[in-house]
Amino acid sequence: MPDTSKKTSADNENIKIMFDAMPLACRLWNKDLELFDCNDETVRLFGLKDKQEYLNRYFELSPEFQPDGECSHEKTLSTLKRVLKEGRFVFEWMHQKLDGTPLPVEITLVRMKYYDDYVIAGYTHDLREPKALLNAIHDEKEKFMKTAHWYESILDALPFLVTVQDINENFTFINATAEKTFGKKRQDVIGKPCSNLGLNICNTDSCAIACAKQNQMQTYFTHENASYQADIKILKDLHDKSSGYIEVIQDITNMENMLRRQAELEAQLKMEEMAKNQAKAEAASAAKSEFLAHMSHEIRTPMNSIIGFSELAFEEAISPKAKDYLSKITENSKLLLQLINDILDISKIEAGSMKLEAIPFDLQDLLADCQSIIYPKAVEKGIEVYFYAEPSIKKELYGDPLRLRQVLLNLLSNAVKFTNAEGTITFSVKKIKEENRQCTLKIIISDTGIGIPKEETEKIFGIFEQADGNTNRKYEGSGMGLSYAARIVHLMGSEIHVESEPGKGSAFSFEITIERGGEKETKAPSSPAENWGKKPKFHCKAILLAEDVEINREIVLSLLENTGIAIDCAENGIKAVEMFREDPSKYELILMDIHMPEMDGYEATRQIRAIEAEQSSSSNAKGVPIIAMTANIFKEDVEKCLEAGMDFHLGKPLDFERLMKELEKFL
Repeated sequence: MPDTSKKTSADNENIKIMFDAMPLACRLWNKDLELFDCNDETVRLFGLKDKQEYLNRYFELSPEFQPDGECSHEKTLSTLKRVLKEGRFVFEWMHQKLDGTPLPVEITLVRMKYYDDYVIAGYTHDLREPKALLNAIHDEKEKFMKTAHWYESILDALPFLVTVQDINENFTFINATAEKTFGKKRQDVIGKPCSNLGLNICNTDSCAIACAKQNQMQTYFTHENASYQADIKILKDLHDKSSGYIEVIQDITNMENMLRRQAELEAQLKMEEMAKNQAKAEAASAAKSEFLAHMSHEIRTPMNSIIGFSELAFEEAISPKAKDYLSKITENSKLLLQLINDILDISKIEAGSMKLEAIPFDLQDLLADCQSIIYPKAVEKGIEVYFYAEPSIKKELYGDPLRLRQVLLNLLSNAVKFTNAEGTITFSVKKIKEENRQCTLKIIISDTGIGIPKEETEKIFGIFEQADGNTNRKYEGSGMGLSYAARIVHLMGSEIHVESEPGKGSAFSFEITIERGGEKETKAPSSPAENWGKKPKFHCKAILLAEDVEINREIVLSLLENTGIAIDCAENGIKAVEMFREDPSKYELILMDIHMPEMDGYEATRQIRAIEAEQSSSSNAKGVPIIAMTANIFKEDVEKCLEAGMDFHLGKPLDFERLMKELEKFL
């Protein structure tokens, strides 16, 4: 017969292995409710040393009372008795670790046969993670509910109508304003088609949803004598698929009425607003003009001293090297003065106060002047220069020769600067057409210089910019000449065009239309400098010099030192008027500065003219010639001087030859 004891022992061993390998905590009670065994998972769950520690301290692994208030020890016994009677019971229980850490579990108690008697097996499922997950879900649900309620409250508080439809165009929400406007309760429309509102755009192409499907996110409708604007947006789900529509609708009745009233008022206010804007623009322009005039005076006054004294010193008996130094000072001072003039001119253009003159001039003389200035610089660099002007161009034209000369010199100087030795520069003026006493000229200045990349050609006309940021370090200059030239040409009604290729050169061209004069050619007057070397006949002539700056007085006195003219000086306008009043017949000419302390040149001139009027029996009697001698050189400055009663205007720095010419004319 087989040995049953060995088989039983083997079976018990297998059962024990499976018991300990079970992933659930399990323990066993006998029918006397005594705990007699547990598996390894039980020891691990409670963090104990071994099974015996669990069996010895079992009642310490539950708190004294369960969450429902019952005594843990008593409830354990009663529950075990119930299972012995009923066979199975599942319930939640609060265990604890020895350190008091709560351990919520779900326990399944099962009555089972063990040999010839009953035992109770208790299976314990750790609920910490499920409980934490449920709590998190509950918290998120609470947050969601609060947020949903918050958003719903916000939407209900909006003065706009808000409606939401699902992808099937059934309502899922309308706010309180929509309820009030449409006379529908939220619960009565949710789940129903939006067409149930019965609006005049429902089931038409003007319906908001129909518009949204055609990418038109706005529509309009009327309802009970009110006008509404509906803005619609397509709602997207987390996968960016269309899931519904939201409409924001606002009552625009008051806005429409307001717009109608506004349109009526605009017609009345338009002229007044235009007048205000005009006044502001004129005030701004006047402020800019005043600033420019001030800057012109402040900058040109010291330049007058530098250039004046340099030219005076040049005539002294000094060494050739000193004369060379003075020549360079004078030349560079004049270059600086030209730069200052360009800056001030650009400022005037941007301020809208630049006005071009229309005076007769000889184009051939102007071109010859440009050639005489540019040619020495080109020769010094070894550059060949070719000038050509079409012979059929009439010599006498009407325009602004000063500005045209500045444009040409800037373009020519630019060509010389960026053309290397043995290169060439070609300057040509061609007549395109001539009709109705107007001549259209095309001016081209080309060179074989370094050229400009195509993408950089737009930059070169910006103030202080050159095509290459490193160019300023290699080639001298402010980078402002082309900007100035472009602005002046624009004022002349044209634009400068550029054709260029790196390494091969550039060509700058523009067209201008100039009014031509008569057929008779005018001969330019001879320069006063031609006769100035001879002894002048100014003996016994007396003039009054009104100038507040001592150094400027010194320059004039030095310039006129050998002319035989007797010069009295006044430090301000008040002094000048007093000196004239003492003996009005003494002075044959007055040189009048403009900006002086206590009384400026304008007021001094007006008072001198008033004195003359008081003492003259004839209203037509010509008064003493008064020549403005000022750093304010703009056209409006000249006009202001003439309006004040002056006879002529000389700009600072003083041009010696021009000063002599005016003295010959007036004296």
